[in-house]
Amino acid sequence: MTTLKLDTLSDRIKAHKNALVHIVKPPVCTERAQHYTEMYQQHLDKPIPVRRALALAHHLANRTIWIKHDELIIGNQASEVRAAPIFPEYTVSWIEKEIDDLADRPGAGFAVSEENKRVLHEVCPCGAVRPYRIAATACLPMSKKVCWRPNH
Repeated sequence: MTTLKLDTLSDRIKAHKNALVHIVKPPVCTERAQHYTEMYQQHLDKPIPVRRALALAHHLANRTIWIKHDELIIGNQASEVRAAPIFPEYTVSWIEKEIDDLADRPGAGFAVSEENKRVLHEVCPCGAVRPYRIAATACLPMSKKVCWRPNH
C-alpha cells in the first residue's frame, strides 16, 4: 500500500502550499461580474444562451491571466490567488446586501477592496442578468418554491 508523506514535500511545493495557506481572507474578484454584466446589458435583445456565449467570449478575451513562478500546473478562475469570482447571472442579491460587511463574516470572510465594493455596487443592482435567475426559479417544483426566499 502506498502512503503519502506530506513531510517530504519538495521546496517548490512547500512554497506554493505556504503561499496559499496564509491567505486568511481570500479576495473577491469582480472581473467576471463586470464582463458578464457589460455583455448582458449590450445584448438584451438576444436570447439568454446567446448572451451567455457572448459574455463568456468577452470574459475570456479580457480577463487577467497569470502564471505564478514555479507553477507546473496552471490555470485560475480569478484575477488573484484564491480569489472568489462573482457570478451575477445566478444570484447577487445576498452580496448586494452584504458588500460592505463581507470582510467581517465569521468563518467565511472575504477581503473586499474599495474598488471592488464600487464595482459590486454597480453590478449587483443591474437587471440585465436577473432573467436567468427568474427562469431558473420558474423551473422549481411547487414543493421547492415554498422554501424559496427571493431576497437571498
